[in-house]
Amino acid sequence: MPKEDIDKLPSVPGIYYFHNSKAKVVYVGKAIDIRKRVNSHFAAQHMFPTTFALC
Repeated sequence: MPKEDIDKLPSVPGIYYFHNSKAKVVYVGKAIDIRKRVNSHFAAQHMFPTTFALC
């Protein structure tokens, strides 16, 4: 996910989801700060194979 898109996310509590290229939901999460949490998914030190699959 491009940093520019992450920067547009709200810094509020809520639920977020990731979907694949076929629009199938592959991950649902909740966060106190959506922008910060989504950013943490894409931080270099936390990149796992499943995260790459979401990108």
